[in-house]
Amino acid sequence: MYQYNILSNLLPMCKFAHFKGGQMIFDICNPWIVKRAGSNVGGTGAAYKWGLDDPQDIKQLEPKLELIKEFRPSELVAFSRFPLWWRVLYRAQEVNPTLRRMERTIVYRYENASSESRS
Repeated sequence: MYQYNILSNLLPMCKFAHFKGGQMIFDICNPWIVKRAGSNVGGTGAAYKWGLDDPQDIKQLEPKLELIKEFRPSELVAFSRFPLWWRVLYRAQEVNPTLRRMERTIVYRYENASSESRS
């Protein structure tokens, strides 16, 4: 799958970094959004290539990654500065179980065992 090609290239960077550990923070959307939005991401020229339903699925690629937190848009510090119609839309999504996990920011922690042996 395309999503695993991207993550497979990203995760080794964490393993072989010069840090003993760290965090990865990124935003995700579910596959339904990817199918609907595809190559039209707000007129930016960017394109969604993959989506993620369950953030725990990344552990299949790298078991050492630990999911720390999954933020809904309304939990973000800057949520109060979003346009009113966005805030209403995000709040409405949170009521519906199907739509609740459409867009999220996720935080993973990783420990780099190989860096401990180099110290």
